[in-house]
Amino acid sequence: MILFEKTLKRLDEFCVRESINYAVIGGVAVIAYDYHRTTKDVDITVLCKLENLDKIHNKFLKEYQSIYHESLNFFTANFVLPLIDTVTKVKIDVSAGLTMFDDMIIKRKKRIKLGEVEFYICTMEDLIIYKLFAGRHLDYGDVEMLLKRNKNSLDQKYLFETAEKFKELEREDILENLNKFLQDER
Repeated sequence: MILFEKTLKRLDEFCVRESINYAVIGGVAVIAYDYHRTTKDVDITVLCKLENLDKIHNKFLKEYQSIYHESLNFFTANFVLPLIDTVTKVKIDVSAGLTMFDDMIIKRKKRIKLGEVEFYICTMEDLIIYKLFAGRHLDYGDVEMLLKRNKNSLDQKYLFETAEKFKELEREDILENLNKFLQDER
């Protein structure tokens, strides 16, 4: 079992044991959707409430090592908890899923098998929205390849409805970029 598989297996077992509702996002999710690229870490989002950030933080620190000395302060300020798996030494970024969008992603998650391990992952549509939200060059490359390979199997109605909701956050770019990427694939 490779290090990422072992990390995912340990992470899934930990989240199930601790009753933490999660989904894998980021580069590992892109790889799981059959787009071969490299990644240096495992990204997950965990469903939680703002007032429970300390509880989530403390649960993770029972099993994983924090990268930052003042990890609770970092987590409550940035809503990301960077960790190292003490067994595999793979970096894990735990994002606090505080929004209605995060709640929807967790409800829509699915269980998949990658290599020798099973874990929960966000849907491809939700991954595309996450990538458009992040808006980095690498993220746009991921969106382009995911759309190229899966355009006909995606729930485009869901994608457009979800992207539309980000206008309320003054993120019109998400819908604009989704339209652009889909037009490029025609």
